[in-house]
Amino acid sequence: MSKVLSKLYKYALKVAGDKKLIDKYKVLNSDIMSIVNDIEGLKLNNDQPHIQTQILALERTKAKLEKYLVEIEEEFYDVSKGLWLGLAYDLADVDKPAFLLYLPWNNLKNHIEVFGTSGFGKSRLMALITRQFIHFGWSIFEIDPKGGEKQQIAQWIYDFAAEAGLEHLVTRIMPAYPELSDKGNPIFGMSDVEIASMGSSLTISGSGTQTSEEQFFGGQVYQILFAILSSMTYLENAIDPYKIEVNKKIVDEVKKYIAFKEHKNMPEVYNDGQIQYPDISKIAISDPAKFQLSTSISAYTRTLVTFRELAYFSIYEHLMELRKKVEDVPVPKLEDKSREREIFGMKDLAIKALDDVTKVGKEFYDKIGKSLSVLLSQLSYGPVGSVLCDIRINPLVKRARSKEGMIVLFQPCPMKFEKVSEILIKVYTRMWLSLFGTVGATGRGIHKRVAMVIDEAKPMMFPGVEEIYNKARELGMTIVALYQSTSDAKFKLGDILADITQDNTATSITMKQMSEKSREQVAKAFGTIKVAQNVQMSEASGIGGRSTMVWNEVDVVSADDIDALQIGEAYIRHYGKKYFVKFPYQRDPMPINVTMPILESESVYEFIDQVETMLKMQEKEIIDINNNHLQIGA
Repeated sequence: MSKVLSKLYKYALKVAGDKKLIDKYKVLNSDIMSIVNDIEGLKLNNDQPHIQTQILALERTKAKLEKYLVEIEEEFYDVSKGLWLGLAYDLADVDKPAFLLYLPWNNLKNHIEVFGTSGFGKSRLMALITRQFIHFGWSIFEIDPKGGEKQQIAQWIYDFAAEAGLEHLVTRIMPAYPELSDKGNPIFGMSDVEIASMGSSLTISGSGTQTSEEQFFGGQVYQILFAILSSMTYLENAIDPYKIEVNKKIVDEVKKYIAFKEHKNMPEVYNDGQIQYPDISKIAISDPAKFQLSTSISAYTRTLVTFRELAYFSIYEHLMELRKKVEDVPVPKLEDKSREREIFGMKDLAIKALDDVTKVGKEFYDKIGKSLSVLLSQLSYGPVGSVLCDIRINPLVKRARSKEGMIVLFQPCPMKFEKVSEILIKVYTRMWLSLFGTVGATGRGIHKRVAMVIDEAKPMMFPGVEEIYNKARELGMTIVALYQSTSDAKFKLGDILADITQDNTATSITMKQMSEKSREQVAKAFGTIKVAQNVQMSEASGIGGRSTMVWNEVDVVSADDIDALQIGEAYIRHYGKKYFVKFPYQRDPMPINVTMPILESESVYEFIDQVETMLKMQEKEIIDINNNHLQIGA
């Protein structure tokens, strides 16, 4: 039988026309499901000796059919048609035959939500979507909290990037392994207001509506951080009004980052007075070795501020030291009087902001300041601080702005960093909000659309996230959020903010739900449909009678329908359309070895790009010169 099936399905791959191939695909799906049911039935009688032999034979046939299934599915992947989600049935037209569901890319500017309990194919759906995003040319920022023993998501990312010839773009952010993780300062390039707002949002628990205590605490945190940042802004501009020293420090940070990524902290070698760098062609950029960095706290480095400065100056005694510096450092006398007045205004603002937070006295201030310092210290030191603060620039946003784009896997590791993991997700979400806020303010977009794909998206839901849902979709970002339950967002945001995020979500995918309440909620969202029914009516005597047509409203999808969903099946709502879909079989990843041990914000990134290019050219020239000397000497 297997030989016959082999010829049948291999022939199907050569048949011209989508319809015939789809028909073969449907038959193949049906055959596989029949075999699965047969296997399950035989397992009930597994006490008989010949049963195990039958099960093994069926499993071999099933494996062969699955191989042919994958071969046919590869024919259906076509990003020019849209995002392919599988074999679909139109719930509004039950007589319509099954078809391949492609979601148009233009429709995917609005966000995507996926609900489903564990073990029913959410991660494979996530991989299916990510693969097509990469091939379509979108940038990827993927959040994988779980990781896993085999690092399956990481392997898929490398696999899909290699398929597209983009494996050189893959980077990973892993606080659990700071020596292997990419590094970058997420608050680099943000304004004082943006950083203060971020800090305020980090203090919110995100469990429904904010309490009055949270609102008060968040407001005080905003004031403290704004006072620190406005003071540092003044001090930096007072001693370096034309950014000469600041630009030198940025160059140093670029050098430091290149050394971390490419030179593996290897010592410089001198040859006849010339610096000879190590041969970077023998160094894997994707595998940076341990790189120990030291950073010092300075009140004069506002452009390169990290969480370490904020944690340090949030302590009352250090804040008073900062105040004294602001008072003692005079406004510079400049030929450019407008610039001089601008810096004078910075000093005035800093003193007023400091007065607002210090006038209450140390005892009252410490009720907020000590808690804030502890919170910020979690982001400043240890493995997390190494990832966020060792490098003071932000290569991640630089890549997102580049023509080539980025493919980034972020693994916050909540089981290792339980309290900090959720804060990290908030930090990076705020970072993207800042980037797309800049895009909106200037009208200058980024080259590639960014897809932020979040597995277990509940921690990302915090008051303020509705802003990125609302604004970023038109400015260059699509969010794909995967949840366990439909209640996750409402628990974290409250009903009103959760509704706002859903209003900006045009594609809703529901897989199997264990909660009866969640199933009923989803069924209600699919609405009802009018169905005609013939009713036979008879006379009281039982003789004669007539029939009439009655229209009844029935659920398009019932709670029982959702409960009956199998692995890899879902109901989908997309721009008013409603479908039942069977997802493609997402194969396991290839066995790749993933071993674990003009606004100022725009111009500064352009400057970093120029510096990095210049340094690499200089380095190449040095290597070429050294190679020529060696050849002449030989």
